[in-house]
Amino acid sequence: MREQEKKQPEAASPFELNAKAKHSKKAKDRSIKFFFRNCAVLTIAILTLITVFLFKEGLGFFTQEYDALVSYRQSGMEYVDIQQQPIDTYVRLHQNLIRIRADWINHLREVEQLSVNQVQARIETSKVNDLFFGYLEASYPVRDYLASQLDFAKSVEQKYFTKNLKTEAQWSKDSTDYQKAIQQIQDQRTEYSRLIDMLALEAKQRVRSGILIDWPNEKISQQYTEFVEAQSRFTDSLNSTNLQLDTYNFSQPVAFKNVFMSFLTGRVWSSSSASKDQYGLLPLLTGSLSISIIALLIAVPFSVSAAIYLNQIAGPTERNIIKPYIEFISAIPSVVIGFFGVAVFGQGVLNLSNLPLLSWLPFFPIQERLNALTAGALLALMATPTIFTLAEDAINNVPGKLREASLAMGATRLQTIFKVIVPSALSGIISAIMLGFGRIIGETMVVLLCAGNRIKIPDFMEGIGAVFEPVHTMTGVIAQEMGEVVQGSLHYRALFMVGIVLFFLSLIVNYSAQWVLRKYGSERN
Repeated sequence: MREQEKKQPEAASPFELNAKAKHSKKAKDRSIKFFFRNCAVLTIAILTLITVFLFKEGLGFFTQEYDALVSYRQSGMEYVDIQQQPIDTYVRLHQNLIRIRADWINHLREVEQLSVNQVQARIETSKVNDLFFGYLEASYPVRDYLASQLDFAKSVEQKYFTKNLKTEAQWSKDSTDYQKAIQQIQDQRTEYSRLIDMLALEAKQRVRSGILIDWPNEKISQQYTEFVEAQSRFTDSLNSTNLQLDTYNFSQPVAFKNVFMSFLTGRVWSSSSASKDQYGLLPLLTGSLSISIIALLIAVPFSVSAAIYLNQIAGPTERNIIKPYIEFISAIPSVVIGFFGVAVFGQGVLNLSNLPLLSWLPFFPIQERLNALTAGALLALMATPTIFTLAEDAINNVPGKLREASLAMGATRLQTIFKVIVPSALSGIISAIMLGFGRIIGETMVVLLCAGNRIKIPDFMEGIGAVFEPVHTMTGVIAQEMGEVVQGSLHYRALFMVGIVLFFLSLIVNYSAQWVLRKYGSERN
C-alpha cells in the first residue's frame, strides 16, 4: 500500500500551473503573430510584383515609341503627313459646308413647311450642287496623290526599318537604295505643289459661286460668310506648309524628349492610323478629370450635407433609416448603375433637352445621350456612400465638449454646427472628398457604358455645353482596348503607361488625404 502511494505522481503546484498557462498563451500569441505577419508580407510581395510588372511593361513604351518616331521620320511618312495636313483642314471645311446645307434643309421643312419634293427642287440645282459636292470633289486629285505617296513611304519603312532599327545590316541611311527611295519621294514635291495650287484655285471658284445663292435667312447667310473667311485662312496657310516642306530634313535626329511630350501632351489617341499610330494622353486625361469634377460637384454637397444632418440634427429613427440606405448604394454593382445611366438617365436628359420650353438654352437640344454629364452624375451616386461615411465619422469624432461649450455660450444649433463642429472636422471632410475622388477616377464600368467613348478633348469654348459632349477616360480605354492588343506591341505598352499615370494619380490622392489628416488634425488637437 505504501509502495502504491509512493508511485502516485505529486500534484502540480500553483506556480507550475501558472507557468504552463503563460507558456501556452505565448505559443498562441506567436502563432497569431506569425499568421498575420506572413499575411502582411504576402500582401506587400503581391503589391510589389504588380508594381514591378506595371512599370516593366509600361516603361518599354518609350524605347519602342522612339524607334517608331525615327522610322516615321526617316521613311518619309512624316513628310507625307505634312502634305496631308492641308487636306485634313479642307475636309473639315467641307463638313462645315454640309452642316450649312443641313440647316438649310431644316429651315425649308420646319419654317417654310415645304414638302420633300419642293425641298429637293430648291437645293438640288446645279449651282448649289457645284458648291456643296463640287467643293469636296476638287480635293480628289490631291487625295489620290497622297494615298500613293503614303503607300510608297510604308514600303520604305517595311523594307528598311521593320526588322531591326539598330542593325546596320538591315538599314543604313547612307545606302544607295535608301537614298534613291527618299529622292523619289522628294521628286514628287513639284507635282504636289501643282495639285495643291489647282485645289486652292478651284475651291476659291466654288466658294465664289456660293455667294450668288439666295440663302433663306440671316443666320445661314452668316454661317456661309464665316465659312468663306475660314476658306480664305486655309488658302493663306498653304504658304506655311510649303515652307515646312522646303526645309524638311529626313535625317534630322529625333530628340528623346519628343517621345515624352508626344505621350503627355498628345491630343490624338489612334491605334488604327493610316501612317503612324498616335498615343496622346491629353484627351483621356481631360475626359477623366472632366467626369471627376462633374461627379464631385454633384456628390460633395449632397454627401457632406447628409453627413452633417444625420450626425447633428436627425433623430435616432431618421439615422436608422437614412444611413443604411445611403451606404447600401455601395452594394449595387457598377454595371447595374451603368445600365441605369444608358437606359434611363441619359435618355431622360436627352428627352428633356428637346422640350420647347428649354430651347432658349444655347446648348439645348443635345445630340448625345451618353456624355460626360451622364457618366459624372452616376459616378457621383457611386461616390456618395464613401464621402458620406467618412465625413460623418469625421464629424462624429469632434469632441462633445466643443458642442456643449458653444451651446452654453448661447450659440444656436446651426451656429454651433457651422462655426464649431464643421471647422473642427474640416480636415476629415477634406480627406473624405479626396478619397471619394480616388473612387471616382478609378471607376471603369460606368464610364465605359455612359461616357460616350469618343477620344476627343471637349470644346470648352462652349461653356457649360461642354459637359454634354462624349468623352473617353483612362480606365475606359484600358478596359476597352487591352483585350485586343498584341502583347509586347507599342499599343500594349501605351495602355500600361496609362495605367502608370493612374497609379500615380491614386498615389497622389491618397497621400494628399493622409497629409491633410496629419497636418490639420494635429493642429486641431
